[in-house]
Order: sequence, then C-alpha cells, then structure tokens
Amino acid sequence: FLPSGQTLKWHDDIPLIVIEHGLPVADSGDASTNAAIEKEMDALDLDLVRRSRYGRLVWAKQSHHNVPFEDPEVVIHATNDVLDEVTRQKTGTK
Repeated sequence: FLPSGQTLKWHDDIPLIVIEHGLPVADSGDASTNAAIEKEMDALDLDLVRRSRYGRLVWAKQSHHNVPFEDPEVVIHATNDVLDEVTRQKTGTK
C-alpha cells in the first residue's frame, strides 16, 4: 500500500476490464465498517478502470471475492472481450 496521501499516477491505453464482486465481501461484524470497506473497494476499482481509455467495469453479480470460482462466465467473457479488443487494435478493425 501507498503511504497516506500518495496516489499512483500511471496511465496506459490498453484493453482493461476490472471485475468487481456483486455480493458483499466485507464482514467485520460492524455494518458501518463493512459499508466503508465496500465503498473503498468500489473507489479502487473505478480508479483502476480510469487508468485506460479502454477501461471498463464489469460486475460479477453472483460472486463475493472469488470471482473465478463463483462466477467463471464473467471472467471468460471479460477475457474474450480483452482478446477481441487487442485483435481490433492490432488489425485496425472496428
């Protein structure tokens, strides 16, 4: 993690899909703490998406944190979308 107040500055226009869990992952036993954790995770996901003009956020609606195991179709679809975008960029097609 970065020291408090520091942020990352990188940006690269690459195909990028961030997969966010759709079911809560935080379970501290305190509802307000859980909400704060989820809010911070959302902000981090959005920050990552914005680091590429090709960035996109996808929700794995049936998943907690283990998306590849709980909602593998989302991962497969996102991987295929990235491969399609790479192919489009390399061949100049739309």
